[in-house]
Amino acid sequence: MKKTTIPTPFARTSANAIPEAFLHYIWKTKNFDIRKLLTTDGEPIRILDYGSHNYGAGPDFLNGKIDYRSTLWLGHIEIHVRSSDWYKHHHQLDPAYDQVVLHVVYEDDRPVTDIHMTPIPTIELRNLIDLSLLNKARAMVQSRYRLPCKEHIGKLSTFWLNAWKERQLVERLESRTMKIKRRLDEVNGDWEQVAFEFLARGMGFYANAESMEQLAIKCSWKLMRKLIHDENYIAAFLFGSAGLIPDHAETHYVQELKSTFNFIQKKYSISSQPIIKWNFKSARPANFPTVRIAQLAALLLNKNSLIRAMIEATSIDEMKSLFICRLPDFWKSHYVFHKRVKKTNLAISNQSRELLLVNCAITLRLWIFTSTRRFV
Repeated sequence: MKKTTIPTPFARTSANAIPEAFLHYIWKTKNFDIRKLLTTDGEPIRILDYGSHNYGAGPDFLNGKIDYRSTLWLGHIEIHVRSSDWYKHHHQLDPAYDQVVLHVVYEDDRPVTDIHMTPIPTIELRNLIDLSLLNKARAMVQSRYRLPCKEHIGKLSTFWLNAWKERQLVERLESRTMKIKRRLDEVNGDWEQVAFEFLARGMGFYANAESMEQLAIKCSWKLMRKLIHDENYIAAFLFGSAGLIPDHAETHYVQELKSTFNFIQKKYSISSQPIIKWNFKSARPANFPTVRIAQLAALLLNKNSLIRAMIEATSIDEMKSLFICRLPDFWKSHYVFHKRVKKTNLAISNQSRELLLVNCAITLRLWIFTSTRRFV
């Protein structure tokens, strides 16, 4: 009697045929069998937070959270086609990967360790991915169109396409409002602190969103509010807390920042805090953290209440105008403290103001409406 082989729905294809970007998609959308996950050494593991996708240099997903061996681990998540790619890319020698707590691979062909020779838990996706998804990914990669989904979108009716777009917008806003709720619980309902953190995160855009949010947490709004009527004090507090003021001041502007921050430290008994990591490498000059912090300082000037400023605006244009600022003359010829350039154009672009509008102002207004049922 002829033996019948029942096809499995899960992918067992060669790692050579797997693009790493596909694994990023699988991880980000959780399109794999997440039931009873095990590491490659057979240990149960739970993913509590899959992390935020990092489009710049460094680990692929930042600030993940896992439950492994009855311990809560907070850190980054790195994804590779093969686990040996960790060594191929020399991550074991790179301090930027020192906080990786989970290695996710399609094929586990070699155990990996961090810079301290500590083994890193690994999940192999090889038998957890639906084969049909892999086939669709291949078709998209091999598409002759600039936008690979063009062939498929054309098959959708206008009704379903518009419904999908609206749903994407709603899901994005709902996700952000849930983050507001969690953060409000953590800071005992301090709306102004949460608004400050959202604005700072928004000002970091893709390259430094996490770092800018850490800066806002470090510079609490309660203290920031005492400095809000002096732009030099605001800038000194932000740059000093960010650890970006040079030790050797070469200009009057930098000297002022340095002396003002020293004064603020002594007056308010500010102790040394953990250093924030800033990303200059994958950012354009106009998006350097020095520029974005200078813009944030200018935006905060005379804003006694960020929440009030955002909810009292009566139109989209008025809300967008909240993100217009004027920088000190120093920034007309600098992107960073130590290097002078001929000319800069550091006005916050209209596109950037629209992003801040959606990611900050509208999100906060939506949360106020959903929590109070009062339209703002």
